[in-house]
Amino acid sequence: MRIGIVSGTTVGKISNGCLLASFVAFGVFFAFVASGQRGGEAFYSNALLALPMTVAVACGAAAAVFAVWEVFAQQATSLVALVSIAFGSLIVVFVVGELTQPH
Repeated sequence: MRIGIVSGTTVGKISNGCLLASFVAFGVFFAFVASGQRGGEAFYSNALLALPMTVAVACGAAAAVFAVWEVFAQQATSLVALVSIAFGSLIVVFVVGELTQPH
């Protein structure tokens, strides 16, 4: 099995786009935090912080799902797909941890 850098399949391109959107949304979130925005008691207390984080998590999880589909169903493997799977898995672990053991 040969591993390329970027996938050429349609599902791989969707996964790559979702991963890129996730990184951009995380960047927007951290830009808002750097500009002085702070959260409140609840997650959606500050929409400027909650919306980019929600988009980042959703896109990261979607990138992982599409990457798993690409690797297992289409037998096409790329380095970006493996990064998507790892990144999405970390997101899922953090979300499950936050839901089961809130601080």
